[in-house]
Amino acid sequence: MTKKPDVWVIVELSGDKVQSRYHRILAGWYGGYANGDSWQMSSGVTKIVDKDTYWEVHNTSGSIYHCYKHIERFSGYTQNVYHSYQEENCDDIRMTHVPFESIRALY
Repeated sequence: MTKKPDVWVIVELSGDKVQSRYHRILAGWYGGYANGDSWQMSSGVTKIVDKDTYWEVHNTSGSIYHCYKHIERFSGYTQNVYHSYQEENCDDIRMTHVPFESIRALY
């Protein structure tokens, strides 16, 4: 399944209950008057392909995100989701935002 978020960022999960650090996409879509904004977190990045205007990001679930290069950022909604996860972070599981360029070469 291909997903095309309106905004996206990369988050890294680490901690005592995480076997090894891994990366996920925190994606957001803008709603309209009748539909509210939405968000989703990917299962885990496995491969990144440069497609000129966007990154084709493959995940462990088989889903592929088309992450357009010019929209790597939080929306107000995804920023709130991220902060909620951070408040729940502990030594067991930590989530941190990382710039895409810092992980691109890993995949």
